[in-house]
Amino acid sequence: MRQLVAVLCLLVLASACSGGNTLPAAPSPVPSPANPPPLPPPQSLTAQRVISVGEKVTDTLTFHGAEKFFELTAPSDGTLVVRLGWDPGRGRLELDLAEGLFANFPDNRSPIVGELPVVVGGKYRLRVADGAPWDYDDMFVAFEMTTSMK
Repeated sequence: MRQLVAVLCLLVLASACSGGNTLPAAPSPVPSPANPPPLPPPQSLTAQRVISVGEKVTDTLTFHGAEKFFELTAPSDGTLVVRLGWDPGRGRLELDLAEGLFANFPDNRSPIVGELPVVVGGKYRLRVADGAPWDYDDMFVAFEMTTSMK
């Protein structure tokens, strides 16, 4: 009986293997659209928004890892004061002023207030970013940023 089963298995295998070219010699190419639509740029690559001292900026971060960039020209020598406010229950934010990081770690408190010495006519980059880019939940954090000089 075992010999009969073994012979039948061999016959099935032999017929499957000798049945001609049942498998293609190479994988079939996957068709691709001729001109796929361009993807929108990530929030972090969008152009910097130019703002002025005293302007109230409102915006929203809509996904983890998002960041918004702003450019400010100092109207005089002094200290630029930036205040960033949001609802901490919606997420964690951080503020960069010309590469100086301001964040409320380990607490998540609003507002963050950062100060930066500036010179008249100098251009300074401000960045508002997700303070917990490793999180996997949905993110939609509205914020308000104000600037002043002292």
